[in-house]
Amino acid sequence: MEIEALDDYFGYTEKGSSFENEIRAGVATFLTMAYILVVNPAMLSLAGIPFDDALFATALAAFIGCMVMGLWANLPFALAPGMGLNAFFVFGVVFGLAYGPAQMPMDQAWPLALAAVFIEGIIFLIISLPQVGWRSALINSIPKDLKIATGAGIGTFLAIIGLREMGWVVNHDATLVALGPTGDFFWSTSATGSGHMHGALIAMVALLAIAVMLARGMKGAIIYGVLGASIVGWITSAYDPWLDNAAGLGTDGWVCIPDGNGGYLDPSCVYASAPALGDIFGFVGMPTESMGAFIDGFGSIGDNLDTFIMVMVAFLFVDIFDTA
Repeated sequence: MEIEALDDYFGYTEKGSSFENEIRAGVATFLTMAYILVVNPAMLSLAGIPFDDALFATALAAFIGCMVMGLWANLPFALAPGMGLNAFFVFGVVFGLAYGPAQMPMDQAWPLALAAVFIEGIIFLIISLPQVGWRSALINSIPKDLKIATGAGIGTFLAIIGLREMGWVVNHDATLVALGPTGDFFWSTSATGSGHMHGALIAMVALLAIAVMLARGMKGAIIYGVLGASIVGWITSAYDPWLDNAAGLGTDGWVCIPDGNGGYLDPSCVYASAPALGDIFGFVGMPTESMGAFIDGFGSIGDNLDTFIMVMVAFLFVDIFDTA
């Protein structure tokens, strides 16, 4: 009875799907986008925003976006904060305010940037209303080839992120991107990873397995691949190059905290381990430290009006093209 009610509301049978397919698709989508719950707060924490507060905001934004898209728009699209804008927010805006000509204290820079994002969001909402129609006019004026190229560019960007987290590509001063240390990909031979299976190998095998399963039309291919790789990594305590900043692949101490002597305060941080149930079902608490911080940012606009307008316009245009 409940399943029939869901079908009546969402109409997935009429669209050629089924309840089982929708469950599999939802789980697969969550597994492929859940990384943002860690990566986005880790990125924003570099700007001074408390990690737990950013985690709460990331999860809440994803929840609201998915609920509105599913229950109101009735479309099979999952929404969550994405990569790209968060890096621009931190390195381009906050660091620019803090270390640029303005020399603004960090605890004032990120609230000002949040204020710009808030105003930009209001403008974006207004121009997106059907009664206004400006956003639709802007999108329709973009050539079709450019729209296709934008999608391909975003896909390539996400592929680079995935390959970098897997350890297959690394930063390079001359070529920007280079192949990782493939000689160590079976058993890690670094000081921090000796004797542990390398996560890059596990990830690539899982990726190829997913591709084969998808090519053969196997349902739940992404779920099986992600869960299989995770379980193998947990069982073998696989070495994770993405966590090891010393390997040139890591995240500047987001997970592994350097001890100042070339190592880490917790040497085991570079090895995969299954999350504790308390970490999965725990509650980080309300973001009391940063809630309403954008309001404080308005107090800094007077001396930085030109920067505020530039940041606001930049975010607005990126949002428009991201949703084109």
